[in-house]
Amino acid sequence: MNRHNFIVIIILSNFNLIFGQTDYENAIKEYDIGNFKNAVSFFTKSIEKSEKLQDSYLYRAISYLYIEKAVESKKDLDKAYEIDSSYVKNYVFYGRYYSPAMRSVR
Repeated sequence: MNRHNFIVIIILSNFNLIFGQTDYENAIKEYDIGNFKNAVSFFTKSIEKSEKLQDSYLYRAISYLYIEKAVESKKDLDKAYEIDSSYVKNYVFYGRYYSPAMRSVR
């Protein structure tokens, strides 16, 4: 590969990083405004691309919970825990899952 081609490849590969948004970022935006079905879709894409994998599983879990898919939610929480059991957010999100406010969803 010559130097010119290498430079073009680098520029194109970074284009999305500079001007585009990742699926994770799109998912967080949807999550923040309460569009949980759209958030699930973007978090799923993010997981497939290994973007912020642990957080993607955690936020998809809570998004599932808000759309009353408790089984899927618990699976994602467990997967995030599998990835890194020492990650503090795991326990925060498990707490949300088991909170009395979410009892009717589970």
